Amino acid sequence: MARPDKGVDGDASQGRIVTTDEFEEALHAAVGRPRAEMRTRTVGRFVTKELVREPGAHRTSWAQAYVKLGYPQTIKLIVNLNLKQGDLSSADYARLSNLALAGIRRYWSRTVRIANIPFSVEVLAAQDLRNGISAQLRIAKGQEYERSNNVAVLWIDARFIYNAGFFEGSVYGDQDFMQTCAHEFGHSVLTEFGGIARSWTHEGSTSIFQSTTRLTPGYPKTGEINLMNYYDEKKGKASFDRIFADTRASEFDLLCLLWMSRLAF
Repeated sequence: MARPDKGVDGDASQGRIVTTDEFEEALHAAVGRPRAEMRTRTVGRFVTKELVREPGAHRTSWAQAYVKLGYPQTIKLIVNLNLKQGDLSSADYARLSNLALAGIRRYWSRTVRIANIPFSVEVLAAQDLRNGISAQLRIAKGQEYERSNNVAVLWIDARFIYNAGFFEGSVYGDQDFMQTCAHEFGHSVLTEFGGIARSWTHEGSTSIFQSTTRLTPGYPKTGEINLMNYYDEKKGKASFDRIFADTRASEFDLLCLLWMSRLAF
């Protein structure tokens, strides 16, 4: 069967195939980072210039992307986590681990455009004790909501907290935990790409101390809710059902994750 020139939505770009070079050039352009740059190096009295290829890109140890350039264009992006059991029972650890990995897949998988071509990206989270982002799993049984965190620095583990007491008798406990894990994982992406300031301010939607400011937006009335942003409910509310249904990692954040991942074609 011949490859169609257009996708079902009439987008002619879906039938076009790019080369690996075109893909990488477009990816670097999309995130605003050079594919190659000249750097000056000083050794004693001698100053030389050297060409650095892929500066800062494709170096993270915890993410690997497998890119299929043939039609249909798809990307399987595997991210590794080291989820720690702590004082959880084996049954609770297995359950929370599965929810954490499923949450990252749900909220980070989406379609992105690279070289004006849509790529369907499936993000799969996997357990990896050696090269994974470390996170401590916990269950909070008190009535007050406990905040999870991921400061994304090497010597402090993230904490993924399931608020069992707060959501007791509610259907939202699992959904909240899945989304929380996806958000806290995202702090590692924001920190590696844009530094602590981008991460701790939630891409400018909070102060560095993670409190709302006059610039913090309300929830949008329609459309996507950015997984990595904070929102001020005084400026615009959203129901739990809509938050869980419409929240996604932004296209730009997923492109940043792809930029820092090791690539295979």
